[in-house]
Amino acid sequence: MTAPQVAPRVRPTGIAILAVIEIVIGLAGLLVALDAAYWANDNFANANPGWGIVEVALAAAYLATSTAGFVIAPRLWSLRPSAWSAAIVLSGALMSLDVLSAIIWGLTVGDLIGIVVQLAVISYLNQKHVRELFLGAR
Repeated sequence: MTAPQVAPRVRPTGIAILAVIEIVIGLAGLLVALDAAYWANDNFANANPGWGIVEVALAAAYLATSTAGFVIAPRLWSLRPSAWSAAIVLSGALMSLDVLSAIIWGLTVGDLIGIVVQLAVISYLNQKHVRELFLGAR
């Protein structure tokens, strides 16, 4: 007697694109973290420790979200159930960083693009067929 055949889950093109986007966002986040670290050093060197602390905190936040993106991307690619909720949380965190950046330094094109991209990611992940692919029918 043979075991019943289970149909493999097919990865939608949108998930493949999302996994690549997470890597690209992670790389961009690393650049932002390096830039923030540079400005933190500059602020500490020029007797502006308050802004230096803000920059260190932002560098740490972007480093953490970049690392999370690198961890989540292969899990999205593999359609792991935990990747869905992790990607939602990461998108919320990244959107929060963009809003915070806009409040502190004024809205930039980069902030606006980041907010729109994260809203698109959250919207895509919440489509019924995508949510069911990761979490099953509910």
